[in-house]
Amino acid sequence: TLLREDERITDLNFLIGPKLYEANWLDLVKGGFIANVQCAEVWCPMTKEFFAEYLRKENSKKKQ
Repeated sequence: TLLREDERITDLNFLIGPKLYEANWLDLVKGGFIANVQCAEVWCPMTKEFFAEYLRKENSKKKQ
């Protein structure tokens, strides 16, 4: 699906090309075509220097 949760939705056409077909997601769920999702959160330590630079960034989009 051409769906994003950020402002970069316009990048999708450039990255993957135009949408050729669109299906109703409820029909896809009923047909068993939607995969089950497993999420995991991974925490990694940052060096002091890296963390200081991360905190220094004013634009929160650069903190993603």
